[in-house]
Amino acid sequence: MRRPFNAGQKNGGLRFKKTAAEGYTIVFVDEAGFYLLPMAVRTYAPVGETPLITCRLTRDHLSTISGITLQGKLYMMAQGHSLKSPDVVRFLQHLLRHIPGKILVLWDGAPIHRGQVVKDFLTNGGSERIWLERLPGYAPELNPDEGV
Repeated sequence: MRRPFNAGQKNGGLRFKKTAAEGYTIVFVDEAGFYLLPMAVRTYAPVGETPLITCRLTRDHLSTISGITLQGKLYMMAQGHSLKSPDVVRFLQHLLRHIPGKILVLWDGAPIHRGQVVKDFLTNGGSERIWLERLPGYAPELNPDEGV
């Protein structure tokens, strides 16, 4: 049984280097949401007349999940509804299809990453090639996918 990687431990960096030496492809994963509402901006209008922006307020948005490797390859999935645990499993399967060999996924501690569907995926054979690790919640800047 593998012990989880913990960067805070004394030998955490050594375990990380060993993982890279064993041939794991390291993928940093993060999610983002884009709302389709216009941004409020300054505009020119005749003096004394406030410009009005008329649009319907909706909850329409685009949800994305992406992963970036140390080699700079970007893997991305987008959809028109909020991400849930089954969508995370679809993305992990997407990574397994496109990346040969073993994969180390580093991501944040979002609840959708800890859902029962993800646990079932790992139990039913997903853990043979994929290893999931959480980044510390106090340091989001450790994840290079944050900027994507």
